[in-house]
Parts: sequence; structure tokens; C-alpha cells
Amino acid sequence: MKEANKKRWGLIIGLLILFLFQCIYSLKFKSLTYDELVHLTAGYIYWKKGVFSYNLIHPPLPNLIEALPLLFIKGVVLPEKVESHGDYYKDFLIAEEFFSLNREKIPVMIWLGKSMVLLLAILLGILLYLWGKKLYGPTGGLISLFFYSFSPSIIAHARLITTDLFVTFCIFGYAYFLVRLLHSLSLKDTLLCGFFLGMALASKYSALIILPFSDLSPSKISIFLILMTTSFLTLALAYGFLHFSYYGKGFIALWKEVFIEVEELFHGRYSFHGFWFYFPFLFFHQNPSKHTVFNTLRFLKKRKNLKLDEWVIIGLPFFFFLLILKSKIQIGHRHLLPIYPFLFTCWEIF
Repeated sequence: MKEANKKRWGLIIGLLILFLFQCIYSLKFKSLTYDELVHLTAGYIYWKKGVFSYNLIHPPLPNLIEALPLLFIKGVVLPEKVESHGDYYKDFLIAEEFFSLNREKIPVMIWLGKSMVLLLAILLGILLYLWGKKLYGPTGGLISLFFYSFSPSIIAHARLITTDLFVTFCIFGYAYFLVRLLHSLSLKDTLLCGFFLGMALASKYSALIILPFSDLSPSKISIFLILMTTSFLTLALAYGFLHFSYYGKGFIALWKEVFIEVEELFHGRYSFHGFWFYFPFLFFHQNPSKHTVFNTLRFLKKRKNLKLDEWVIIGLPFFFFLLILKSKIQIGHRHLLPIYPFLFTCWEIF
């Protein structure tokens, strides 16, 4: 038995090493994305100045974690003025000045920021294996991890200093501990579920979509109150408590961007209201339609025998997908990233 466990963990470590190799090797051929500078600058400003008006439309947790290693680099200099109050154009000007002031340190700063995202991607892979193992045994967990380790979408975002992989990790962790809570009703799982919910909310405003699933928690009002209190304290902690009001200010600023008329271009067509088929098109483009149709038929055939875990794994990403269709911010497939770990975990029905 011990020998089997050693071999299994050898396979797990091997898959994660291959995953890391693909992420790191691809960096040789990829330049920075346009917003990575802003996210890394934001994190350092939060740590050093406590100014949360910068990069206002994004909650601060991912940026705080990405910029954490920069605190150990001597001589990093910030611009004199770092407040932008939701002016996204000004965010970029401040980021450019920040990197200009620290020109010699740029390679190290970028690598350290990316390393934090890669570390989180490894943790997500391990969590995905554990849930896959719980559902379908050790072999099932390894299959889930295999799909994850060679997913082009995951690899693409696991090496970027952005918020997308962070919210993906937090939403998946929240769902994992929510299911455990439904089974155990334990204080430990309640606290962990609330902690991951709070981290998700502190990572990206789209995580608000998963709040209704907290109502799945057991009927004991005490458990629900502990869960929500833990999530609120975790969210407030990301703002250092004193600056928590910026969460509401950022949400209002983003709300205006999502629901006002925004000019979008898609396949040569313009629209001020977005395209309802934008995200379905991206999903089918990344996942061949014949496979999607086949998997849907398999799911319909097996739906009467689904476990509780499987219903959550199906329901949460489906609900997420439906609500994100309403977004007028249509700037890439990355907004669908949180649904992929669920698909990899529940491979047996997908």
C-alpha cells in the first residue's frame, strides 16, 4: 500500500513538474500582457502606501500576493503620486512611471510576481486531484490532474500577473469545502468554506455570482452565520479593514463599465450592447462542439445517479456561465477560466 502511495505521489509530482515546465518555457516566447504592469504596481502600492483607489475596479487580494516578494527587494521606488480614483488610463501612466523608476529591477520583479501565480496554480492542481480522488478514487484524481496539467487555457493564465487564476482557485476551493460542509457540518469546514468565499470576493467582482450557493449550507442558522462572518472578515482583511469602503466604490465603478454602453468589436461587427453569443463562441472554440454535444448526452443519461459533489460541480459553473453572459465587458476567454477546474474534476460525466 505504501509503495502504491509513493508511485501515485511520484505521478502527481511528475505531472505538476511538466505543468510548470510548460508554463515557464512558454515565457521565453511571450511578452507581458498589457495589464500585468498595472496589477503588480497595484500590489506594491497597497503594501507600501495603503492607497486602494489605484486599480479600483479590481479587488486587491491577487495583487497583494503577487507583489509580496517585491517587499524583500531593496531600493524599489514608487512614484510620488499613486492615486487614480478609478481612472484606468491614469493607472497605466502610474505603472509605466513605477517601472521606469525601477528599470534595472524589472526582470526580477516580473519573475517574482509570476512565481506567486505559478505557486497558486500548483496548489489548485493539488486541490483538484484531491477532489477527483474523493469522487472517483486515486486513478480518477490522476486523470483530473492530467487534464489540468495539459490544459492550454490554464497554462496560458498560470504565468500571468492578473486576477483570473486567483479567482479560479478561490471559487474552486470554496466549492470543495462547501461540499465537505454539507457532509460534515463541522466548524472546521465552515471556517474553510467562509475563508475561500472571502478570498474569492477579494479576488474579482465576478465572484459575487457564487454567493447564492452559500444558501446551500445546512439549515442550521449558526453555521450559515459563521460562514458569512468568516467570508466578510477575510474580505475586509484584504483591505486592511480601514479601507473596506473601497470594495463598494470599486463595485460601483465596475458596474458602470458592465452596464453602460460599451463599444465592442467581434468578428468584424460592432455593438454597444455586447454580443450574447460571445462567451458561448469562445467556449466552443476552445472545446470542440462534437465533444461538448457528446458529453452533454452522457450527462443527461447519468443525471439521475449523480452524487451531491457532482451536482455542485455541474451547477456552480453552469450558473456562473449563464450570469457572465450578461456582461458587456467582452475582452477574452479568461473570464470563463473558473469553470475549467470543475470540468476537469468531474471528467467521468463530462
